Amino acid sequence: MNKSTHTLLETGSWNNDISWELYTTSVLPPIELCSAVMSVAIYDNKIVLARSERGWGMLGGHIEANETLEDALRREALEEGGFIIDTYRLFAVRKIISRRPIPHQQEGRTYPHPIGYLPYYWATTKDGLMLPTGEEIIESNSFDMREIPSLKTRDLATIEAGWAAYTSQL
Repeated sequence: MNKSTHTLLETGSWNNDISWELYTTSVLPPIELCSAVMSVAIYDNKIVLARSERGWGMLGGHIEANETLEDALRREALEEGGFIIDTYRLFAVRKIISRRPIPHQQEGRTYPHPIGYLPYYWATTKDGLMLPTGEEIIESNSFDMREIPSLKTRDLATIEAGWAAYTSQL
């Protein structure tokens, strides 16, 4: 990623082997280094989140074999939030730095190493929300931005950045 096209939003780590940097950007990294896709889903000026055993979070997940980013974005939004995307735009990318190859959920594969990426999009729908179809999803719901901090989601900074990117387009 070209430094002139992005701004560092936050950093962190998931464990001793994986750290990450979240950048606001409108530039997509190499697609072959993207392993998942995420969205700040917006319906009726509210944020649609899904709750799994890990708690409330943004809609998104792994890109399946032979699936485009757009296909994965649309599939995950529908599975996790009952959300049918009308419009979407890239607003951030999470750069993932791994110290060693990390096994993928699909047997025999590993995540991109040493650098991988997760693109983040804001997405909107004019349709109402349907029931999520994802097996791991307990429920989904839409929330006013003021309600989201009380949900204790680890995605708060990313959701705020997505909302800001979306509202700047209005």
